Amino acid sequence: MLVQLTIQNFAIIERVELNFQQGFTVITGETGSGKSMLLDALHLILGDRADFSIIGPNGNKAIVEGKFIANEEIITWLELQEIDVEPQLIVRREITKEGKSRAFINDTPVSLVLQRDLSIRLFHIHSQFNTIELKDKRFQLELFDHLAGTHDQSILFQQQFIEFQKENNHLSSLKQSLFDAEKSIDYSIYLKEELAKLNLSSINYAELENVLRISENQSGLNECYANISALEEDGNLIDSLKRIEQLTEKWKTIDTHINELGLRIASVRLELKDIAASACSQLGVIELNASEINEITQKIDEFNRLLNKHKCKNQEELQRCFQELNEGADAIDELREQIIQLEKVVNNEKQRLQQVAQSLHAERDNARDEVMKKLKTLLTELNLPDTQLLIELSKATELERTGITKMEWMFSANVGYSPVSIEKAASGGELSRLMLALQKMLSEKKSLPTILFDEIDTGVSGEVAEKMGRFLKQMGKQRQIFAISHLPQVAAKANAHFYVKKFKEVNRAVTEIIEISDMERIEEIARLMSGEVITESARLTAKALMNDESVSY
Repeated sequence: MLVQLTIQNFAIIERVELNFQQGFTVITGETGSGKSMLLDALHLILGDRADFSIIGPNGNKAIVEGKFIANEEIITWLELQEIDVEPQLIVRREITKEGKSRAFINDTPVSLVLQRDLSIRLFHIHSQFNTIELKDKRFQLELFDHLAGTHDQSILFQQQFIEFQKENNHLSSLKQSLFDAEKSIDYSIYLKEELAKLNLSSINYAELENVLRISENQSGLNECYANISALEEDGNLIDSLKRIEQLTEKWKTIDTHINELGLRIASVRLELKDIAASACSQLGVIELNASEINEITQKIDEFNRLLNKHKCKNQEELQRCFQELNEGADAIDELREQIIQLEKVVNNEKQRLQQVAQSLHAERDNARDEVMKKLKTLLTELNLPDTQLLIELSKATELERTGITKMEWMFSANVGYSPVSIEKAASGGELSRLMLALQKMLSEKKSLPTILFDEIDTGVSGEVAEKMGRFLKQMGKQRQIFAISHLPQVAAKANAHFYVKKFKEVNRAVTEIIEISDMERIEEIARLMSGEVITESARLTAKALMNDESVSY
């Protein structure tokens, strides 16, 4: 509930501070007095886009602040957003001439998105333009669920359907992934088989390349080995070292230095002997014929070709590539199995949701006659006695977010005319009265945000206007109602009355909004009836309207 509204330096409003109560409050004023600015200010704290040109001349910024009494739903919302909970909820908006806009909830800076999210829970502004919503079939069904008492079931179904859609979309994504993978699977299999022929796990291609190099240079290598192995032939270096070693053995006891040299010569001789033997053993070890050389060359060429093809640097990287191709094939098998399992889950959930949707549709159908009967009664009270409003329900072939219910509102306001789709039949005035009747029914169903009707009574007068006033007063018993009106019959039914007036002050226009007393209300309601020249008859009629007495029109 809105308990206080403060507006500062907003267009020609210098500063107003308005205090409100529960019930039905009416706002009246002359044309051009500034009622639209009050609406603009309210739109600002509800998170709408700012028009920086409306900043007044008394300062660099305009401020609009609303104080609300928060219910449990709002308190929970504040806690979820980690915003301090105060005895009164304060929503403030500031805009500056530099083009800056700031929003606050309980003095905590917030984004406009967050402010808008809160505003729809607090306050709703309804104008004739909003009756266009009635022509939207999604809005019609949502509205019907509120009236039929099936709103909670509908919301629960929608939440479950959204989860079902997520699973179904995931299934579609997996199927697309499988399709894409299967398109390239033949090539992947070809690549894998190509690498498999290399026997990478059993053949060391670095060693194979070394064998080929040795084979290609065998004659030169044999010549080298032969010269090394010749160290052991008679009269060679090893024999010479052996003789020197024997000579050092003779004199080692006399000269220790000779002993050291002898030991070193003995070590060298043994090492050279071992070298010669090793070289001799390598003579002709690798002897490959032309066929064998050709076979090894082909293997190495294929290995190098696949290295380049897969952009690998060595055999280890190529083995990893082969493993990834294997894993890719395994992944496709896993993907197929995952799809099979998820299809079972999705199909089971779809069958369950179809049953829930059938039940929801049945509940809607059972409530349909009662909703139409109640609306018919209210529309008759609003001087639409010949109205035919049919709510036709049918079943969709596929599940939708709202279930399987298809809804069509059929409307005719005149005798002798068959109902047609409401978007083709109802006039603006008829839609306004229909919306008012719907809002009244809604107010009886649940606690809803504060609502402001902006000249919803345009185009009506007399008895209809008085009945609209009664409707608004009755609605005010369930929730806080505001109405900007030009009709005396509506203004007279309010629990509180604010008057918007404009006057000149130091060569500039200023708008003031004040709550008026009962005596002042009589004058204002009489003015609404007779214009600037207020007659005594108009005053008497105003009193009668305020006292809820019968008045002839």
